[in-house]
Amino acid sequence: SDMEAKKRDQQAAWEVLDDAPVNHFRLGAEINHLVDEETIVIGDGGDIVSAVAKVLDITLPGQWLDPGPLGCLGVGAPFALAAQHLYPDKKVLIVSGDGSFGLNGFEFDTAVRFNLPIVAVVGNDGGWGQIRNPIKTMLGRAPGTHLTRARYDKVVEALGGYGELVEDPGDVGPALARAFASGKPACINVILDEAGMQKTGASSPYIV
Repeated sequence: SDMEAKKRDQQAAWEVLDDAPVNHFRLGAEINHLVDEETIVIGDGGDIVSAVAKVLDITLPGQWLDPGPLGCLGVGAPFALAAQHLYPDKKVLIVSGDGSFGLNGFEFDTAVRFNLPIVAVVGNDGGWGQIRNPIKTMLGRAPGTHLTRARYDKVVEALGGYGELVEDPGDVGPALARAFASGKPACINVILDEAGMQKTGASSPYIV
C-alpha cells in the first residue's frame, strides 16, 4: 500500500541518521551489518526492540527470540545463555534496553563462569523510553521513568567479560566485531538519543 511504502521510505532515512547520541533505527542498521544466518538474536526491551526488529534481516525460524507481545522484560541474558549452550558455534546477540538489562544483567556472571560468550548491545536512552515518551507527550512530564545512563559495559567487565561504551553510530559495528572477537561475554553500551523515537515520528502507533 502507499502507506506501507511511505513507512519503508521513512525508515530508510532513519537508518542512516548520523545523530550522536545514536538514533534507535541507526543502531538497528549497524547491528544488521553483522547479523548473518549463524547469529541468534534475542530482543529484550521496549522502544529499542520495536525499532531494531523492523530493521534486522531475520531469515530463519528460531533466529529471533523475544517474550512475545506484552511479554516480560529481562529475558535477554537467560534466553542467550540457553541459546549459546545449545548452539555453541553460533553467535548469540542480545538487543536490550537499559531498563531491561538492569533486570538480569548480573547473569553475565553466569556466562563468564560457564564460558558462554554471549554479547549484549544495550540501547541506553537513560529511561523507560516506551513508557516515558507517550506519558511525556500526554502530560508534559513523565515521573518515575528516568534512569541514569549507567556504565553497563563496566559492570560486565567487572564480572570478567568484555565491555565498550559507544557514543557515535559509526563506532557500533567495530565495537560489536571486537566484542565477538574477544571470545568473552560482552556488553556494548550504546548511548541513544532520549528523544530518538519521537524525532523520527516512530513512537506509537507506528511501532505497534
